[in-house]
Amino acid sequence: MDIFKADLLTTAIDFLHQIFYNFYVQGWAKFSANYAPVLAVMAFGFFIHMVPLRWNNIIVNLMTPWH
Repeated sequence: MDIFKADLLTTAIDFLHQIFYNFYVQGWAKFSANYAPVLAVMAFGFFIHMVPLRWNNIIVNLMTPWH
């Protein structure tokens, strides 16, 4: 069972059209409020990929007990 797959190609095209042509900038505040934890984890992941390897190892060692 494919959960994240559109049944029809036209459905996928409709989604893309909505994203690219009907983008609602004012909706960003609501989006960021609802998905703040997800955005924080994404930002942390981006940050950890940009830091020097020494810092990365320290951060990973600090986070390991949480796993």
